[in-house]
Amino acid sequence: MMNPYVTRSDASVFRVFAHLKPGVAVEPVRAKLQANSRAFEEERAKGFVGVPKQSLDNFLNQKLVLGPAPTGVSDLQNDNRRSLAALAALVALVLLIACANVANLMTAQAAARAHEMALRISLGAGRWRLIQLMLIEGAWVALLAGVIGAFFAWWSAPFVISRINPPDDPVRLTLPADWRVLGFALTLTAVVTLLFASLPALLVSAIKPLTALKGREEPHSRGGLMQALVASQVAFCFLVLFAASLFVATFERMSRASLGFSAERLLTLDTFAQQAQPPASWGQVAEHLRQLPGVEKVALASWALLEGNSVNSYISVNGAPPTQRLAYFLRVSPGWIDTMRITLIDAGTFFPARQLQARPS
Repeated sequence: MMNPYVTRSDASVFRVFAHLKPGVAVEPVRAKLQANSRAFEEERAKGFVGVPKQSLDNFLNQKLVLGPAPTGVSDLQNDNRRSLAALAALVALVLLIACANVANLMTAQAAARAHEMALRISLGAGRWRLIQLMLIEGAWVALLAGVIGAFFAWWSAPFVISRINPPDDPVRLTLPADWRVLGFALTLTAVVTLLFASLPALLVSAIKPLTALKGREEPHSRGGLMQALVASQVAFCFLVLFAASLFVATFERMSRASLGFSAERLLTLDTFAQQAQPPASWGQVAEHLRQLPGVEKVALASWALLEGNSVNSYISVNGAPPTQRLAYFLRVSPGWIDTMRITLIDAGTFFPARQLQARPS
């Protein structure tokens, strides 16, 4: 009922939801549905005339895919999965840089507290007790950062979704902090604690009380460790800057790429009718828009360019056998080429389609 294609007689794309009984495996169900689907398509293919054999075989050999319903059926996941994964990788690298930076600060702090640690050892504190002390201090820092990060995620997650959400078909997501999110946050906090607090703790545990109380520094006590942390931090920074430069270069190239049409001063209007309208009605709408002040040209199309929709078929000229290549069609009104400022290399006249359910551009 929520899908507008349910009431259309020319729609052939639909989704099926199957509620499996407890204990039923998914693969046997998929295999049975695959066989039923192929039999249905083979029966339907008997009515195809002039379709090339290779294209028909590719059509019949499609694989039926069953996906979990809790993840949804929105194309938002497929369109942005790789981009969000790359963003998550960059966030992880930035987190490692922050861990290396905090580890450097805590290592320097531990070295400055050598007298305090030596005194603790002299009073009977064991080395494992000192390691616990440093790990607890690091855990407090990580916990504070985790709380701040949780508030930032609570604000940024809807913001990121709003940036990638299509305006014509928005997705409303609920992002509750359930046990999985909290478990991931606590696990990440524990891992981060071990990353930046374990090395300073090991440095503290290696302090010799006699040397520290005399004010002497042990050879290679912290120089090698500090250099290793600085080197790792520089390496992570280099990776992040390199990846960021690739993103910027890709964005710059895409922003300068020729789309084949001019999007300057172009406004797309989505129009919906409660019931099917004849082409003449849409022509009247376009004519009314042409009379508005500031409007230069108006044309109709089934959907906007680069939207991802397509109607595909094979081309047959003057009754000849169809070509082997699948062609994609966009139903447009006369004057659409001029409205979109598309340069034609070689083309004839476009005639109005018999049925045009479109939106003005």
